Amino acid sequence: MTITVDATQLTVRPRGPLVEGRWVGGGVRGKSWIVHGGVSLTLNNGQVQIAREAYNFELHRVTRPERLIRNTFTLIGRAAVGRGIPYFFDFEGNPKLVGPYAN
Repeated sequence: MTITVDATQLTVRPRGPLVEGRWVGGGVRGKSWIVHGGVSLTLNNGQVQIAREAYNFELHRVTRPERLIRNTFTLIGRAAVGRGIPYFFDFEGNPKLVGPYAN
């Protein structure tokens, strides 16, 4: 299953400079972080693009406080509905960028 997301409604803080054809991590800000968390960004013909992301209910290694929060919500979701069916997010449009690497 694939869900199309309007990326123009997202605010993302890149973790490094955006370069044409290279991927860099970024963190979604605001309430949308609960769903999308971290994303991969690149420039495609000068436009910011978010990579297709899988949502598969996995737990991440806790290296930052955000991941502990994410894992907690994943476990709550599993307790409520089970492991769920993995699906993909396809992002359309350009997100708003913030932070020192916002172009």
